[in-house]
Amino acid sequence: MSSTMRRRFLGAGLASLIALGLAWSGLSTVASDWWLARDDAVITFSHARNLIEFGTVGVSPGDRVEGFSSPLQFLLSAGLLAVHDFGFDSLSLVILAVSLAITGAMTFVFYDGVSRRAGLGARAVPLVTALATVVFLAGITSHWTVIGWVASGMENAPALALLVAVAATYPLLRRGGIWPVVPSLALGLLAITRVEFAAFLAPLLVLFVLELRESAPDAHTRTAPTVTRVQARRVRMVAGLAPALGLIATVHVARRLHFGAWLPNTAVVQDRFDGPWQLLLLVSLSGTMTAAVVLVRGRTGSNLRWIVIGLGALSIIGYSWMSTHDLTAMSTRQLLDVPGDFPGLALALGLGVVLTWLQGRIGRVDRSTLAVLWALLFIPVAQFLVMGRARMEPFRVLSLALPIALLWLGVCVVGLSAVALARDGDRSNDSRRALAGGLAGAVWLVVLGAGLSGLVLDRPRDLPWNIAGYTTIEQAAARFRDANLSSTSLPIVANPDLGKLSFQKEVLMVDLGLLGDPLLTDLWKKDPNLAIEYVVRIARPDVLELHGGWSCSYRGLFSAEFLDAYRPTNDRWTRGTELNRGCPFGGRYIVWELNATEEHVLTRRISEDPDPVTLITRSLSGCAASGADPLRCQPVRRAVQRSIVDLQRRGRWDAAIDAFRASPTASLDEELLRRQPGWSSRAAREISSILRGG
Repeated sequence: MSSTMRRRFLGAGLASLIALGLAWSGLSTVASDWWLARDDAVITFSHARNLIEFGTVGVSPGDRVEGFSSPLQFLLSAGLLAVHDFGFDSLSLVILAVSLAITGAMTFVFYDGVSRRAGLGARAVPLVTALATVVFLAGITSHWTVIGWVASGMENAPALALLVAVAATYPLLRRGGIWPVVPSLALGLLAITRVEFAAFLAPLLVLFVLELRESAPDAHTRTAPTVTRVQARRVRMVAGLAPALGLIATVHVARRLHFGAWLPNTAVVQDRFDGPWQLLLLVSLSGTMTAAVVLVRGRTGSNLRWIVIGLGALSIIGYSWMSTHDLTAMSTRQLLDVPGDFPGLALALGLGVVLTWLQGRIGRVDRSTLAVLWALLFIPVAQFLVMGRARMEPFRVLSLALPIALLWLGVCVVGLSAVALARDGDRSNDSRRALAGGLAGAVWLVVLGAGLSGLVLDRPRDLPWNIAGYTTIEQAAARFRDANLSSTSLPIVANPDLGKLSFQKEVLMVDLGLLGDPLLTDLWKKDPNLAIEYVVRIARPDVLELHGGWSCSYRGLFSAEFLDAYRPTNDRWTRGTELNRGCPFGGRYIVWELNATEEHVLTRRISEDPDPVTLITRSLSGCAASGADPLRCQPVRRAVQRSIVDLQRRGRWDAAIDAFRASPTASLDEELLRRQPGWSSRAAREISSILRGG
């Protein structure tokens, strides 16, 4: 290994340690409850654990639902859980540590390449690279909007690492052999970081194609016949595109086959891409951004100057609009997060535009790198523009957009430093070098000042979706199981907070928040009252919890029949929770427990009976002959559902489901028990027909 390669490996390793050290020095001073393992993050972990333990992707044993939006985070979690039984806190920290280490290493690789392409001398490259790397890592770790969300357990930690990795490895497309595979894999992994990211990659894919077509042929083919050179180009194209496109296609086809739907339930719940205008907007934005990055990458200075100035102005206008748009619909907490964040990003982009223009006048501009950064910036911006208000949270957009803007500023400073440090012996260039050096120094001060301002202005605060009360529900479910069921039975629990409660796999979830329950989602979209009737008459949970605005959404649940069948279990725990005026019980956090019935006795008997299928068959025969109510055998179905783990362990699960051919709702029961791809839409039609007559 050459000394240059050793220096790069050492530098990348040190950068990884610096990234980990800076992040931990900031996070360790903040209460872990403010950032570690948000409930939305644990939702993904819960799905992964379900796959490892029960063979299906869902939130409960036997379930099949994609209530998360990050395939890559899911795959990482599943891989880690396959080798060790991590808790959700430790799982979140492992993924964070690996992602930060990769971010640090890729930042060093990125600036090392930028410094060498800028024409810096051999002695200046290590110094400038180290300085740019440290300043960038300090900048992203000093802003809570960035590091808080990156550390939250969400998908932004691997997303940040891959954004930097794509920018750092992009120049490998110009090399021969299998080197293009590296940036292609980085691009493919970035595309599956979130489901919708694959739709935002048009500019990057176009850049990849252009770079591969224009890259120099391998040394041994330069003098070879034309046909050989054509073959070499084809090899480069395949190596540069196949891994990315193959990975994207494999993941999305696998999702389609397993769930029976192209969109995750999280998108269905929030009405994402439910109209042709959104598709038109995405195509228009992708086309516009593709044209922009191609022009930025162009060879003429005039194209670069005017396109970058135009895009810079548009970005300032766009981000300023984002910071003020629809503020009346945002909560006070969201409003507190907005000031200084979006305008700060606009300032960074505006400064980058000015510096790029000045650098183009006094030195060279790394057009390819600039084009890649523009294309990468499109990804977090497009999330908001296409996906709507769900991406308005500054954490969601800025945790990825701010680092890209800082990378861009670093590229400008490296380019200016190359001009300032040039030694061509021409004294007439002294004024130009002095100007470049002054600008570079001024920008370093601005970036450092922005980092310090983050410590003062962007102070730590509790991130969204910290679910503190899930242990109360767990305790209620455990008490119910111990009092009314067997040790192998799983109580049915309904509440609107899905992640941490479902991670242990000790309950069957009915997600009143809809993300993890596609059946309830389909019914809610048909008619909220239909969904509520499903909860009361078909799901009929053993333990149910509602609070805040959810109490208002499900106000129809609290009928006289419900109050007769359920009793509150945590009257003393309601103090200090959110109160919603006009909501049932003031929106207080209340856990309700179902009174014990014959179906709970049947659940216990199924676990104790050496021949549970015969017991289930007799029970179905009895309920089928007991009256005309089409739902009269649902208690038996729920008893079998609670016994899923025990029946699967004994190899009797399929036989138990076959027994439901005698049920008056046989087709519905099979959908609810087998949960094959597309089960929720079929079950929703059955339930609508039963409860509404069509």
